Amino acid sequence: MSKILILGGTEESREAVFWADKLGLEPILSTLTSWELKLPFPVERITGPLTKDSFLAFLRQEGILAVVDATHPFACEISKLAWEVCTLCSLPLFSYLRPQADFSGLEVMRVDSHLEAREKLWQLKKSFLLTVGIKNLAQYLPLLQKEEVDFYLKVLPQSFAQAKALGIPEKRILALPPFLKARSWQELLDQLGVKVVVSKDVGHSISFQEKLFGCRLSEVKLLLINRPQKTTGRVFYSLPELMQAVKRKVSSLCCAL
Repeated sequence: MSKILILGGTEESREAVFWADKLGLEPILSTLTSWELKLPFPVERITGPLTKDSFLAFLRQEGILAVVDATHPFACEISKLAWEVCTLCSLPLFSYLRPQADFSGLEVMRVDSHLEAREKLWQLKKSFLLTVGIKNLAQYLPLLQKEEVDFYLKVLPQSFAQAKALGIPEKRILALPPFLKARSWQELLDQLGVKVVVSKDVGHSISFQEKLFGCRLSEVKLLLINRPQKTTGRVFYSLPELMQAVKRKVSSLCCAL
């Protein structure tokens, strides 16, 4: 038995599962949402938030030998919980951190929080597109309710009703899939005529690089919320290297049993 639990985000789950299987590990994938991930093959998957008790119970019930944290760079709560639970269970925790994205050719403004981003937008008084996720939207409401400049929100289709319930006019809400090609980003930004795109700095990923390329083509400014400091286990910046380390650790644990 070489079961491992992968805490995955939308971007890294596919690659993490692929490398785990390739190295002869038995991955179980845990994701917050049930969004279709197009995994390379069927894999046991649990969805929904984990509590400390449910996390501990699952690890013990399944006989998990190691935990891999490949969650979104801003998913700080689950990373902290993973560290706490693994410490209690004396389980090894391996954490994947994305490398820095490529911002060449872009005018980038950086802030450390959504509140700072809101204040910066207020100072700039330029039309903008928010791409920060539905759960962060409330922090921008005092600015959005003024409607002193043109603005738009990009949300997932399932979040449209939630955005509307916050009092945002329908014409301001863009219900779009999480992944857009660079040309689609360019066409969208040119059509909207916005001057600033607000985003979280999520590090190097295919979808984020496409967004950046689209911003570059459309010649808009980028207002970035810096990545937070996450609680981590043993850190890797490459998923293949991480899984190889997991394989070695799990093999040594199995030999000791």
